[in-house]
Amino acid sequence: AGSSAKNLMQERVLLEAKRRLIYTQESLERVAESLGFKDPAYFSRFFKKKTGMTPQQFRKRFQEVD
Repeated sequence: AGSSAKNLMQERVLLEAKRRLIYTQESLERVAESLGFKDPAYFSRFFKKKTGMTPQQFRKRFQEVD
């Protein structure tokens, strides 16, 4: 049957979060808010659970590549 609707939504949110972290200088708070997270700490936990790294670590890794 494939992924649940919840999983698909989370993957979509995660993809957009990654895009914003890489291609914008928006604050983590702004990224979290724009994706519908009322609490930036919850966004960070969600992101880390899904990717194995915090949003800060993810952004830093990609900024070092430039």
